[in-house]
Amino acid sequence: MGDERGNQDTSSKIRTRPTMKGEVSVPNEADAFRVLFETMIYGAVFQDAKGKIILANSAAERILGLTRDQMMGRESVDPRWNATRINGSDYPGTEHPAMIALKTGKAVNNQIMGVFNPFRGERRWIVVNAIPLYREGERRPFQVYTTFSDETQRINAEENLRLYNHMLQHDLRNDLQIMMSHIDAVEVLGLDTDDIISDLLKSLRATCTRMTNLVGAMNIESEISETKLIDMLRRIADSSEEIHKGLKVIVKGDSDTESISIPSHRLLANVFHNLMRNAAQYCGKNPVVILQVAEKDDRVLIRVSDNGPGIPKSIRSSLFMRGVSTNGGGLGLFLTREILRACGGDIRLEVSGIGEGAVFMIDLPVDRKVTAEKGE
Repeated sequence: MGDERGNQDTSSKIRTRPTMKGEVSVPNEADAFRVLFETMIYGAVFQDAKGKIILANSAAERILGLTRDQMMGRESVDPRWNATRINGSDYPGTEHPAMIALKTGKAVNNQIMGVFNPFRGERRWIVVNAIPLYREGERRPFQVYTTFSDETQRINAEENLRLYNHMLQHDLRNDLQIMMSHIDAVEVLGLDTDDIISDLLKSLRATCTRMTNLVGAMNIESEISETKLIDMLRRIADSSEEIHKGLKVIVKGDSDTESISIPSHRLLANVFHNLMRNAAQYCGKNPVVILQVAEKDDRVLIRVSDNGPGIPKSIRSSLFMRGVSTNGGGLGLFLTREILRACGGDIRLEVSGIGEGAVFMIDLPVDRKVTAEKGE
């Protein structure tokens, strides 16, 4: 069947898979877009200037749990959407991405919205993008089209992780407070303790302090203010010596490195705590670690060396991979590298010198703005 201009209607010939004879119909441009619209995995709807839905694709039916007939004519302000924001608060229809795009004439991107899917009987989380459409010569949009993807699985997983994070912080913090109170009780009551027990209490207190700081770092709302590198390394050195009896940590630098600041990251201190723990574990009775700080261009280099036996040749090439270690586990150095890369830095294993054990070179960016302010 042709149209009034005599053009052949090819829409019935469009296929999304080869025909029985192995032939594939070649669509014209309009048909190609129609096929794309109907087979794309993203939901797509068109709304008029008042926000009424005038067109929807198959993916929109699946994601929203509504048939096209049910969607047609429904407006963004319709309360049946039962829309919510990611924090659980109501998401008024007048503030939906499509309505904002119609009002401002600008695209609205990557907005998270919770909508009730009546077919599934549950809330689904979608990420929405809305684009206004104009007629030639007109200054206000006459339509808006919206695309959205179902991100329910990802967002629920992130929310579960957030809840687990809060639970872990709460429980660990409470247990640490109990441990600290017991230490305080022993010290305040003045119970007879020999030097060994006194050292154990100091180590326990330092361990609790480090764990408390780590729990605090897990709080994604917390602000990390420590950016002065030398001060952070000295604090870590003192703490590590308290935790690991017999460990000696030496921080070396010069007058120029005293004022160096680095971008803050809540887990950066854990990088050095992990290296100190490894040294205390593998370097024998009198472990020594030297942290040598130097500046090069806009980078700061921290050379971490110890007096242990070094890294076995069999694992050197894969040392920073997940699951690689000398005693099983194999997460410490993998996480160390990941944290440093998140800070814009990196870590590598260096060739050891005579009398040296393991040598690592840590590379971090210098925060020039903060360094200059602190140097004034």
